[in-house]
Amino acid sequence: MTMTSQQCLAARVLAEVDRDVLCEQSGVAYPVLAGFEDGCREPCRDDAAALQLGLEALGIEFIPEARGSGVGVKLKFSKRQNVAISTWEGEGGEAAEDSLP
Repeated sequence: MTMTSQQCLAARVLAEVDRDVLCEQSGVAYPVLAGFEDGCREPCRDDAAALQLGLEALGIEFIPEARGSGVGVKLKFSKRQNVAISTWEGEGGEAAEDSLP
């Protein structure tokens, strides 16, 4: 699925991160993200994929177009689950696979 500029912006807002955080998370340059979200230019395929992976790592799920409804984004976990996960990840120790849905 190809992420739209509107999905990118909406996903970043849902994740409650600014452009700097997403750029750091994805490794994409700030001007590339700003130009994409502002509708001025399309990122190259690698940058678009990196942005989407970065947003997914921040707890965003992308919703493809289906049965006449448009594309979208949603939080992978509830707000409460996101807070708990952030707390657990900040506790240290060995990283392991999450068993959360």
